[in-house]
Amino acid sequence: MENETKKSKGPTKTEIGVVFMIFLTLVFLGGMYFIFRFLIYLLLGWYPFLLRVQPQMTVSVPGIVTACLLLILLAVVIQVLGVQATKLGSSQTENSPAGPWRLRRTAVCLILLIVSFTGGLSVVGMAHRTREIMKDDKGSFLTSTKEFWNQYTFLLNQRRLGKSAERYSAENQDRHPTVIISSTGKPLHSWETQLLPYLDSTALFEKIDLSAPWNSQRNAEHFQTSIPNFLRSETPDEQRVDSNGFGLSHLALNSHIAAPDQVLNDQSVPDGLANTIMLGEISTRLPAWGEPLNARDPALGINRHPLGFGAPRRLRGGANMLFLDGSGKFINENIDPEILKALATPHGGEDVSAFLEGR
Repeated sequence: MENETKKSKGPTKTEIGVVFMIFLTLVFLGGMYFIFRFLIYLLLGWYPFLLRVQPQMTVSVPGIVTACLLLILLAVVIQVLGVQATKLGSSQTENSPAGPWRLRRTAVCLILLIVSFTGGLSVVGMAHRTREIMKDDKGSFLTSTKEFWNQYTFLLNQRRLGKSAERYSAENQDRHPTVIISSTGKPLHSWETQLLPYLDSTALFEKIDLSAPWNSQRNAEHFQTSIPNFLRSETPDEQRVDSNGFGLSHLALNSHIAAPDQVLNDQSVPDGLANTIMLGEISTRLPAWGEPLNARDPALGINRHPLGFGAPRRLRGGANMLFLDGSGKFINENIDPEILKALATPHGGEDVSAFLEGR
């Protein structure tokens, strides 16, 4: 019996097509729409550009005549050089497999020259545009990418705070980190101070005297430390502290859940932990992270009030909010005020179905 050597076959066109469709489906479901947008712009982006610039274009008859004459002259030169080169090659070799120089070869050479010329212009234009983008400080791709990254890292910081708050609650009988008050009712320390041990700042936390006010002579120097988890990553060093040298915060607690020793769980929050704002980002009248009363009312609106929640001016459009279940979401500043008020209260019983449909 003869042994036949079986060669492994590569994937068929059908298999490649199926894999490609699965890949596109996963990309679409994963929310990576920019890939589709890139392909659409790459294939069809010239059409809207042509429609936009066509009214501005003018036909220059002398220019067209000159271009045609130059092309004819170039074709004649190529034809003559081709014929001479073919004759020279035939005289040096007995057999000339290339054959006589025909007009078809001249046409091919002319087309290749035109394509090379226009391709070179395109490369030069892309190089100049890339340089402009690299040097541009406003609205450039690099600036937008940097801002997106800053937003993303800030949202990650918020989620880390959410995890820290969960750990705090688990170790303190479901009590949420809020303001610490004295026996006489005087505010002493903030919710952010209580999260320090869960943010790799245990050494700093152990130096703080919780029985004395945060800005007292005994504690003041400890609160002059800047905590990265409470700030946007792009904040310059000189803007990380206030005029008294205290470290600032770009976050504030939801004032509706800021009562001391407040218990927050599924039973005490009938509206649902996933439907109640815990904290959010702020950009105006920044408090020190040790400020005990660092809480704001989301019902004031987003980017609407100096004592409300909001993002920096260049990133306006909404603000990042963290919910009691640890989930984060960018909430549009044009959200229905009634829905925003409902998300602020832990037990208002309001209908937030319209918001949930968009999550």
